[in-house]
Amino acid sequence: MRLGNILLDLRQLSNAENSLLMALQYYYKDACNGPKVFDYFGFQIPLSPPCSQALVTDLSKLSPGDRLNLLQHPTTGLLNCIESIAKLYQEMYEGSLGTEYYKLANEYHNKYQCMFEQLYGDDSLVPAAAHGYFVLGKACHNRDHYEEAQAFYSRSLRLFGQIYGEGRDRPSLALLHREMGRNYIMLDMNTTAKQHLCLALDMYKRLYGKASNRQIDMLDVHSIMADCLCELNENSKALEHYMLEYNMQKCFHGEDSDHPDLVVGLNNIGFTYLRMKEFTKAKEPLMLALNMDRRIHGEHGDGDHTGISSVILHNLGNYYRNMKQYTKAEEHYKLSIDMYRRIRLGEDDLDIARVLNRLGHNYNEMKDYKKAEEHFWLSIEMYRRLLGVDSDHPDIADLLCCIGKTQVALRSLEKAGMNFKESLEMYTRLHDDNSQHPDLLEVKQCVEKYCQLSDLP
Repeated sequence: MRLGNILLDLRQLSNAENSLLMALQYYYKDACNGPKVFDYFGFQIPLSPPCSQALVTDLSKLSPGDRLNLLQHPTTGLLNCIESIAKLYQEMYEGSLGTEYYKLANEYHNKYQCMFEQLYGDDSLVPAAAHGYFVLGKACHNRDHYEEAQAFYSRSLRLFGQIYGEGRDRPSLALLHREMGRNYIMLDMNTTAKQHLCLALDMYKRLYGKASNRQIDMLDVHSIMADCLCELNENSKALEHYMLEYNMQKCFHGEDSDHPDLVVGLNNIGFTYLRMKEFTKAKEPLMLALNMDRRIHGEHGDGDHTGISSVILHNLGNYYRNMKQYTKAEEHYKLSIDMYRRIRLGEDDLDIARVLNRLGHNYNEMKDYKKAEEHFWLSIEMYRRLLGVDSDHPDIADLLCCIGKTQVALRSLEKAGMNFKESLEMYTRLHDDNSQHPDLLEVKQCVEKYCQLSDLP
């Protein structure tokens, strides 16, 4: 199992899978039930096809009584092995190796929770129990169950405090604060997220001292902190953390190397300059990111399964639009959409909907109002296919307002008034606790102005 974890850390995922599943074989001491399912006391645990053939077991070695005894007394070694395999399959899914790995990760996390509850019961005061709640929280986060994740994280934090006392620095506790920060961002509680991320950063600095900037754990915290600060519109501070992360990545991968992590870092720096409206500074890191990505994945990004090339092209489109180079912006937006569609195999995607929205704005500024309206509607239709026809979403409300403005330019005043009203109604539902929200006030002005123009009641 240790070999499997080392290979996992080294990103040698297929080798790690073989090692961990062979470890699982020894822990289970059970038989392979068919080519795709490993049967552990009634738990049907699916295996990926290459590794299912590698399991060689002998059911005759264990009597039914021995098997029952093992079920009643799962070991920490077995629990740790299942945790590692769940982590492996989650990383394989996030690396776009196939959606089947998401299902495998969930299967192993379910088994982990079942065995964890058998081993530790309710809040046992042992470090393994605190770690177990952390693992369960991470699994819920990966499934987008953020409130449930936070409940598990909070139990883990409480147990760590009871076991080690308050004010103790431990890598496991810093890691917990990091993941709590990440999870609070998804709950749109960015101020709380920032507090936990600051705790994680300070703890890592105290733990590692001068070696902090060479620690992969620190690198991840800088990345999440930068994302959090962007959400809080603290863009200059976010840029500092993105710069720190990028420089650390260069230390890890080599000053002159091409690596996907460096591509992401350069894109984040360029994107933050765009947010800061420092457009002339944004172009260089974005072009460096695009050129490096093409050296890694080829001119058309055929080897890119993450979609980063599409994101860079989208950001370059935003750069050219802000520089009033609308033809170049149009070109990059279209390239971004094409790249997304290749990666997503033609399926609808929120990222594509967002680029269609940007392309509509670009046509608006080119005064090609028919194309602008067409692309705004394409964006709305994709949002509704993905989120549901009756879903309220800020982007849909904004698009309805944009369509209204475009229809005014086309002198379709009655249609404009109807779309302004629909936008206003949606924003009102979205911001029912804040009648002074800027989006709401903007649409109210549009409704008042253009409903008068069209002589609507």
